[in-house]
Amino acid sequence: MEKNYLENQALFSSVMVFDQNRYNHRAEKDENGKMIRKAYTAPYGAVTLPDGGMRFSFYAPEAKSVEVRGLGGSFPGEIRHAMQRGEDGWWSVDVEPDAIEPGFHYHEYFVDGVRTFNPRVPFGYGCGSFFNVCDTADPDNDFYHIKDVPHGSVHMDIYKSEVCGGRFRNCWVYVPPMYAKHPQKRYPVWYLHHGGGENETGWVWQGKINFILDNLIAEGKCEEMIVVMNSFEAFRETQQEDVFENVAYSDVLVHDCIPYIDGKYRTIADAEHRAIAGLSMGTVYSYLTAFEYPEFFKWIGCFSGHIMPVSRDGAYFGHTFDYSEIFKNRELFNDRIRLMFHTGGVREGFGQPREIPGDEMPYRWQTYKENGYHVDGQAYRGFHEWDTWRFSARDFAMRLFK
Repeated sequence: MEKNYLENQALFSSVMVFDQNRYNHRAEKDENGKMIRKAYTAPYGAVTLPDGGMRFSFYAPEAKSVEVRGLGGSFPGEIRHAMQRGEDGWWSVDVEPDAIEPGFHYHEYFVDGVRTFNPRVPFGYGCGSFFNVCDTADPDNDFYHIKDVPHGSVHMDIYKSEVCGGRFRNCWVYVPPMYAKHPQKRYPVWYLHHGGGENETGWVWQGKINFILDNLIAEGKCEEMIVVMNSFEAFRETQQEDVFENVAYSDVLVHDCIPYIDGKYRTIADAEHRAIAGLSMGTVYSYLTAFEYPEFFKWIGCFSGHIMPVSRDGAYFGHTFDYSEIFKNRELFNDRIRLMFHTGGVREGFGQPREIPGDEMPYRWQTYKENGYHVDGQAYRGFHEWDTWRFSARDFAMRLFK
């Protein structure tokens, strides 16, 4: 595997640090007996090997055992990989390529049986907790790498939400590379959402959405666009101290966030130039928002999600809805939607038919596409993990606003 795949900076950047420091410092005495700080090379905590495996390293000079375990299908968590103690208190283990696949991996470390974090490995937030994360380089896919192309900017914006009772919220906003150089140009907007147990930072640090779009724009494969990333967790205070209640995120997005974005950035503020998408539970919130406010969105991305004309068992994540009439009327559907794009990993069960009792059509994207609906989809090699969603975002972006 070539060096540029093994050591691309995108594989090591995280919410804690962008350029990993490969040096540690320790106090030593110089020849005059004066205490000084001396830098020494320290192993990086997770490194892709030329054969496609990974070398994990952990500094624990007093430990009796150190182990590493994956979390997810592409780095299975059923086995703890025991590290071997080396010189200077460093432990390490080489995980073979057949035990860890190319792509993104949450993983965790155990020192003397106690779960802990590795400070020499990037951090990410997912599954409702912090985890160490790593990327096994993939020689067949570098579309999310940092490349020598013009780069866009990522802003963290703060806006006030009246729907949430005046509370402040933040959203992360990607603007394309030439945004500042063309002050008269206006841009379409893609509202992009995380999954359950994650937050608005996920698409930047785990998803690499800014690098994906930088590369696609440079290659002429997608339109220049603004991307807005919100948390779909929305709440407001109640009369009881320290008690909050959930509010409808769809209302927050439409009544608070979109007006803020349209007021600050040079957007094309109509449904034809506005998209919404999400992964996993973010699919649900994106889907519901698009159909509740059809005058706002013409483009819908459902990553690791399914078509749902009606809520199952009367509700879905607390929402009751019935869009069956829209789905039964192709002309009505196509008038409202330019594209509904469904994606998922083949090893997470994506693409399996799901029936609604009493409905004549299985609600999977292939069936609707065959019947002339503005629906398309794609299955990828992976599991319910960021690898699948990076592919999803790339392919959706290439279809948008055309």
